[in-house]
Amino acid sequence: KAYRLLGEEPHVMHNLQYVRAQIASPYVALPMPVWEEWWQRAAGQRNPWMFFAAGAVFYLAASLLFAQRTWTQRRSPWHRRARTATLGLALLLMAMAFGASLGTTSGAAAIVIMPTAELREDPSGPAILDITEGVKVDVLKWEGDIAEVRLPNGVRGYMLREVLGEI
Repeated sequence: KAYRLLGEEPHVMHNLQYVRAQIASPYVALPMPVWEEWWQRAAGQRNPWMFFAAGAVFYLAASLLFAQRTWTQRRSPWHRRARTATLGLALLLMAMAFGASLGTTSGAAAIVIMPTAELREDPSGPAILDITEGVKVDVLKWEGDIAEVRLPNGVRGYMLREVLGEI
C-alpha cells in the first residue's frame, strides 16, 4: 500500500527490500514455546542463588513443621497441608535454581562474518548448507578451530571458527 501511495520513495523502497529479504531467508527463527518464554523471563532476570535461597527457606520451614509434628504429636489437616505445600515449594525452587544455573553456562552467540560459510554435519564431514553473511547462530560448543552451532531454525552443525564473529 505504501508503494502504491508514495511511489519509489527511498524509505519505502528500503523497507520493501528488507521485508522481501526476510521472507526469502531460510533461517527464520522457530517460534518459542510459551513455557520456554516464561522460563527465560523468570530465570534470566534472577540469579540462581535467589531460587536456591528461597528453596532453602521453604525447606527449613517444612523441616520445622515436620519437627513440630513429631514433638507435639498433633496431626491437624492444616499442618499436613502446610508441610506438603512448603516441601513442594522448596523442591520446586531448588529445581528452578538448578535449571537456572544450567542455563547460565550455555554457549555464546555468533554471527557469520564471511560472505558464505559451510555448515557441516560433523567436524570433518562434507558441507550440508551454505550459510550467508549476517546470520546469527548459537554456539553450543567450541572445539579448537571448529564450533558446534545451532541455526535460528533449529538446524545443528559445525562451522569453522574463522567464519564466525562472537557477540
